[in-house]
Order: sequence, then C-alpha cells, then structure tokens
Amino acid sequence: MEKVDIKNTILNYILKCSLKTQRAFFLVLFLNLLLFFNGFTQVLELQRIKSQFQIKPTFDLRMDTRNSFITNRVAKIKSAKVGLDYNNVIKVGIGLNLLTSTLQRRLNSTDTQLSRLKFWYISPYLEYNFYHTKRIDISIPINVGIGKIGYTNINKVFTTIISNSTVAFVYEPYLIGNYKLLSTFAVGAGIGYRISVFNNNGINQQLSSPIYIFKTQFYLSEIMNRLKKID
Repeated sequence: MEKVDIKNTILNYILKCSLKTQRAFFLVLFLNLLLFFNGFTQVLELQRIKSQFQIKPTFDLRMDTRNSFITNRVAKIKSAKVGLDYNNVIKVGIGLNLLTSTLQRRLNSTDTQLSRLKFWYISPYLEYNFYHTKRIDISIPINVGIGKIGYTNINKVFTTIISNSTVAFVYEPYLIGNYKLLSTFAVGAGIGYRISVFNNNGINQQLSSPIYIFKTQFYLSEIMNRLKKID
C-alpha cells in the first residue's frame, strides 16, 4: 500500500484554495473556538490560575517553528523564547521571531536581481495550559509583537542593501496539543492565525495568515532526572 504523506496532502490542499477561501475557513474555525472557550472559561476555577503565581517558577527556554503563508507562499517563522514557567500551567516571557524561508521578487521591472523578504519581530508571550493529563497537554499561546519587514539584496560589491523597510505589528493566537508517547518524548500539532498590520510602503505582501504546527518535543528536565538516577 502506498504511503500517504498527510502533512503534505493538507498543505497542498490549503495552497490550492483561494486566499478568500482560506480566510473564510480559518475565520469560521476561530469563531467556533472563541465560542467554545467563552463557555469554557465561565466554568474554569480562576483561583487555580491565580494560585500558580504563588509557586516558585522555573526558567522557560525553548525554540520552536511555526509554519504559515505569506501571499500564498509557504513561510517558516522560527523563534527563540525565554521566560518563566509557573508549574507548567502559565508561561510568560519574550521571544525573538525570524522569517527563515527564502521569499524573493523583483521590486521593479528594471531590476536585474531578486530581492529577499526579511521579516522579524520581538513578541512578549503568554501561554495557558488549560488541559493536562498523564499523556495529553492542550494550551493556548498568544504572541503580541512589533518588528520590521523589508527587502534586502546584494550589490556588486557584496554590500547588503535594505529597501522598503517598515514597522510591523503582529498578533498571533493559536491552539496547540501535545501527546506524550514516552515520559521524555512527545509529538504535537497546532493551528492558529497571524494578524499583521503595517504600512505597505511597496512591500506588496500579505502577512496575515493561518498558522499550522507539527512538532516533536523532548522533555529535557525528565532526561536530566533519569541521568542523575543512573549516576
């Protein structure tokens, strides 16, 4: 039986849809999520959330990758985060996010070379783990950031030239779940949306986009504890 690549199948399907169809789909999805969480939060014990801040936090250090689209082209955003972890329920901190995909275009019809899109932003983040069992974690991370977007190219003397640079504001809410296969290893997936506001200034790119995440995660603290027991 031929092996089916589910990840690429989903990606190809989304890319074949028009931008309007993509927006409509994710808008409906988020409206349903908002309705669900609106009812859900009404029965949450707020005291549980408040009590987490009375627990001594640990450091939250991690790197992650979020897949998205920029003007219907696949775009990967990689981020490094540092913050505080309150009992694996509340995480707060700040992250540096960078577009790592190569997206190029000619800015003018007279250009003889391509210019590469550069996009980065700094974002304080808040993550709430609202569902936790022995094997499953489901959380809601939110990033609110400010950064810059523009184009770079290399001239004849290999000097980077930055053009059409402008400030961008970013808001990224998403939902992510992890399934722990082992005490030290888990797989996860998530979905969300990036809303970006900026002065076009010749950028001519659509930054607001659905976000999708496929990831693996190693629990370093658990690995270190096991190594200590061996010693």
